[in-house]
Amino acid sequence: MKALIMMTFAGILLYYSFSFADTQTTTSITNTPASNVINNNGAETSQSSTIITTVTKDTSTPTPADDKIVSAVYAKFSKTSALIGTNLTVTSLNGIVTIEGIVTSQSQADAAVEAAKSIKGVDDVRSNITVTTNPDLNKGHPAPRY
Repeated sequence: MKALIMMTFAGILLYYSFSFADTQTTTSITNTPASNVINNNGAETSQSSTIITTVTKDTSTPTPADDKIVSAVYAKFSKTSALIGTNLTVTSLNGIVTIEGIVTSQSQADAAVEAAKSIKGVDDVRSNITVTTNPDLNKGHPAPRY
């Protein structure tokens, strides 16, 4: 959960943004200070206005930018000698890359994370890579997609 709250007391601007799970909601409230005006009857009145804007965005669906990131990570994996022959799965959501799979050395896991971090548009890399010394665990898995 992420929250950002900005307020200007005196009624000028209130801005807040909340992120919960798969949505982000941003609300802006702008108040103009009260001013004295003459109404249609010739009487002096006080008048102010409030504008409220709320935008909710679904952040659970990968964007075209995420698709490009995944393709670029797989391309980088295919050119990284330490990763040839590994079976890793890459996903991206809002620039956060997740790598999953099994490798036979910590250096392979590290190379995968570094390769993903080097891609433009990647904000963070989360590794769910399992390191095993049993090379038979990679046998019988489908061929890598890169």
